[in-house]
Amino acid sequence: EVKPVPEKKKKEERKDIKKEEKKEEKKEVKKVTPAPQKVKSVEVKKDEEGMQNMRILARNMAWHLKCREAGEKIGIKLPKEEQTVYTNFIR
Repeated sequence: EVKPVPEKKKKEERKDIKKEEKKEEKKEVKKVTPAPQKVKSVEVKKDEEGMQNMRILARNMAWHLKCREAGEKIGIKLPKEEQTVYTNFIR
């Protein structure tokens, strides 16, 4: 004669199984992540799109710094810094 397993015990077993599955998934993700590879500067310079993005960023940064300096000279103050708000979405 087989005795039925109480529903509460079944739920606990399911939770345990789910926890183990999540642990296994995390382990798999860590295994898949490749190690960063060293890239030679010659190879980087061949990436035309990447080089263009860097030139644009550099020009924009230079412009921003010039505008900031010009603004400080005529008395424009930097905006007030807000206090950082930390949120935690994991509940």
